[in-house]
Amino acid sequence: MSQANLTLSYYVWAPDSKAGDVAQKRQAILAEYTDWHTARLADGSVQYGGAILTKDTKLPLASNPEVAGTILIVKAASLEAAHKLVEQDPCYKAGVWDTSALKIAPVLSRT
Repeated sequence: MSQANLTLSYYVWAPDSKAGDVAQKRQAILAEYTDWHTARLADGSVQYGGAILTKDTKLPLASNPEVAGTILIVKAASLEAAHKLVEQDPCYKAGVWDTSALKIAPVLSRT
């Protein structure tokens, strides 16, 4: 396999917690979450992020969709470093995500 143009990133699957009112927790940290993710996108440590929805929807949105979790693609030096980055996410720290079900895996891609 040619090594040309290979990049290594980490895929993060972060399902929402089933404990407590997750929608309320998410709303309470919205400003902090937005600031944190904007800064991580700017520094390149988060390459992509989005909400996992409970069902398919169409744009433009007619209402706020029900969120089941978050997906991220992060840039880190190692799997351990990716875990440490994710642990700084406001959703992780606020208990929005089910951290016991969190999945982080390396992704090899070509650019």
